[in-house]
Amino acid sequence: MSATMVQEDKYQPLSAEEAFHLATQGGAEVLGMGKVIGNFEAGKKLDCLVVDYKAPLSAFDLFPSDTLLSGFQKFLYLGDNHNIHSIMVGGSIVQQTSN
Repeated sequence: MSATMVQEDKYQPLSAEEAFHLATQGGAEVLGMGKVIGNFEAGKKLDCLVVDYKAPLSAFDLFPSDTLLSGFQKFLYLGDNHNIHSIMVGGSIVQQTSN
């Protein structure tokens, strides 16, 4: 077995929660902007997507057993433009879809 193969065994994939944290609050902290951006705290700047899990033509289904987290994971892995209800920049809606 090569050293590269042994080294690769110690790495684990990120969970959806870990990836989302790194893309939001974690990224803001690394950039030194954690007090300005990165989460939904009052007074912070906000750019976000408003997601509709149950949108017509959605690429995934939700079931009664799905939780908020499992719906979020389905959107991360399978969602597309059909699931985007609106786009917010600076806390204001800049685009609302007709989905």
